[in-house]
Amino acid sequence: MSDKLLKTINRVILLSILLFSKTIFATQTLTIWSSHQNRDFMTIMANKFKKKHDVNISVIQLDPSEIKAEILLSAEDGGLPDIIIIPSDFLGMHNLMKLYPIPQRWYRENLTPAVRDTVKLQGSYWGIPLIQGNFLLLYYNKKYVQHPATDFNDIILAKNQFIKKKYYADGVELQ
Repeated sequence: MSDKLLKTINRVILLSILLFSKTIFATQTLTIWSSHQNRDFMTIMANKFKKKHDVNISVIQLDPSEIKAEILLSAEDGGLPDIIIIPSDFLGMHNLMKLYPIPQRWYRENLTPAVRDTVKLQGSYWGIPLIQGNFLLLYYNKKYVQHPATDFNDIILAKNQFIKKKYYADGVELQ
């Protein structure tokens, strides 16, 4: 990896820690939940941060198929970690996950608007992009959708329109 990329990643992790930790000074160990398949990447970043800031970091690797349920259950009983590394498509459940919005001023100019928009919903930022390339696709039926959605707000609006017309999003009539 290039030095510039590593510095950017270090800054992103620092900002994530500052955002999701209760306080750096009161917390002996920062706990990070991740389902990212490259555990070595997380370990390297955590060790670099530990050395630089004299903070203990516990990275808990969860199975990608189980992390969503773990977050939702833990949000219910107040047992969430300091930081969660999740795919941006989870952000639609930010209320259920008890996430807090990130101040826009935390974003650096070197993040393109397209990258920032991957974590923007209802006018707020709900995460800091670490990795790009989830490659999720959205299919739609041209018979029912005249204008394809370009963001989560469009999807929510389309859903509401389908409900008013008494149709599921796939065109099947509601009973």
